[in-house]
Order: sequence, then structure tokens, then C-alpha cells
Amino acid sequence: MFSTSLSAQEVTGLEVTDLKDFDDEMYLTRGTYSPLNDWASWHVNEDAACTFTVNFWGWTRETCEIIDAMILLPSPGIDTLLIEKAYSDGYVKYDDWDSSDRNKYIEKLWKDLQESTNIQNVNLVNKLELIRWIVPPELNKEKNYIYYVYLLKDEYSEVAVTVSALLDREGYIKFSMLPIDGSLNKDSNPNEFRKSIEAVLDLYTPYKSNSYEDYAIGDKVSEYGVFGVFAALAGLKWGKVLVTGFLATLLIFIKKFSFLIFIPFLLVANKFFKKRPQEDEDI
Repeated sequence: MFSTSLSAQEVTGLEVTDLKDFDDEMYLTRGTYSPLNDWASWHVNEDAACTFTVNFWGWTRETCEIIDAMILLPSPGIDTLLIEKAYSDGYVKYDDWDSSDRNKYIEKLWKDLQESTNIQNVNLVNKLELIRWIVPPELNKEKNYIYYVYLLKDEYSEVAVTVSALLDREGYIKFSMLPIDGSLNKDSNPNEFRKSIEAVLDLYTPYKSNSYEDYAIGDKVSEYGVFGVFAALAGLKWGKVLVTGFLATLLIFIKKFSFLIFIPFLLVANKFFKKRPQEDEDI
């Protein structure tokens, strides 16, 4: 519980003016994102989203260019959603997923996640440790999305990291979802993660002729396998580390970002108490 004199900026680095009601369709790189009916959520303006990721996640200003939208409380159980601009690496085929080498690909993905973590640990005081898969890599062919969930920890905390991508005609869109503290954790059922992911992805609609089903043989776009996307989501390209700030700073979320769940209460308090004295008064 916060004093009404306490601002959102003091709690999270964001000010109330950085947030806008997410109550209308949002236009993104290759599709739209819609608010959930009868559900209060907010989106963070571009400058504030960049400043936040720089200050709290250790991103660079250049990295901010990948952000398409940052939305708070997009659906039940999800604290924060970061949607990256659509990647146009090419049409993603499922051949390698259906091959007899699938388990080898998954084993390699885990090793590369460990490699990425070790490289990023060089710059961290509190070292990160990958513990195990909570949900190993999954492909949903019916809805054309992929995801995985793993357990990550430092010396103080643990977090269930959920990484997903919606596939389309030209590549994929990455969705990074941070759960409300306690809603999804290492003991959660895999179906709970799947339902939570689908609740977020179902609010996205690709523009005309941009869906995965719109691809036709002969289209002048590159083609590659689904495990290439899995590796890219992890910040790698099969052993080659890419520039990413998300993995290295996830534990900051546990200590800082979870406070975002209180922003709606601060917004309500701001409206409710704006016509009356509120110094040192508790909500």
C-alpha cells in the first residue's frame, strides 16, 4: 500500500503521464494489437518505454529501436508485455521440427542458452543461472506460434522466463511476457503457460496478406527452419551471440518491474484524490 503522495515515477521510473489507457486498436509493424474487452490496461509511450528499458534492463538507446509496443496488464496474469517490431528473416518452415533430430536441436538450444548466459554474466554482479526447462520448446501448428519457458535465477530470486513468437508470412513477431508475481512460476502446469500465451497472442491481428497462411510457394521471401527462430529468440544464431538486453536483465524485473502491478492503483488514486488534500494520506 502506497501513500497517495507517492508517484509512479518514484516506484517504477515511470510517471503517470507516461501511461495511456489502452482502450483502442494499436497499429504495429505488420499487424494490430487490440485491448481485451472489459479489462483495464495501459500502454507506455515510446520515449518512456525506451528510458525504462535503458534504466532498468540495461538496454542501449539503439536497442530501443526494436520496441513496437509496451503494454501493462494486457490480460489476466500478465504484468507486462513487450512486443518487438516484426522480423523479416523469412518464411518459417516446420521441416526441422518434424525431423528425427528434434531432440538434438532442443539440446543444442539449451547449450546455447547457457553460453549466452555465461557471456552476459561477465558484466553482471549477481550472476544468472539457468536451472531447467519448465516448458521445453513447443510449436503450435494450428495457431502458428512457438514458445518455451525456462527457470532462471540469481542468488536472491527465481523467475519463469516465457519467450514466444507468432509466425507470419515474412518471419515472426517476438512477444516477451512477464507474469504478475506468483501467477506463473516453476510449479505451474504447462497448460497454464500455454493459455496465458494464447490469451496475449490472440489479441494480435496481422495485416491483410501478412498471416502465416498467406504464404504461397514461389513467394520471393527467404525460408528457414523453426529452430532458427528458437535460437534467435534466445539471442543467438546457433552459437553466434546476438545483441540483446532482455536475458541479462530479467532478474531486475523481479526486484523492480513487478512494482508495475501497482501503477493502476496509483492511477486510480490520482483520479480519486485529485480534488482533496492527499499529503501523507494512505490509500
